[in-house]
Amino acid sequence: LIFNQEVPRFANLPIEKGTLRPEWEALLLRHSNRILLGTDYAEFRSDQAPRIMRYYQKLLGLLPKEKAEKIAYRNFDRLFGK
Repeated sequence: LIFNQEVPRFANLPIEKGTLRPEWEALLLRHSNRILLGTDYAEFRSDQAPRIMRYYQKLLGLLPKEKAEKIAYRNFDRLFGK
């Protein structure tokens, strides 16, 4: 899954009008043990980073805390260690 409102071909935003689209919410909740949220970084796109992080925070804030934490960092810790 690629979400990036900064790149038109990946601007399949699951957030509309402050809520998650039902199909995206169902997918994120159903597979919260299998999804990691992150981004790559390139200096030439550094101006995008704050907006991308705010978007991720907004997206995660729409999910139950336990599911959001898995997607945000717990799955990474489980798979790759701390």
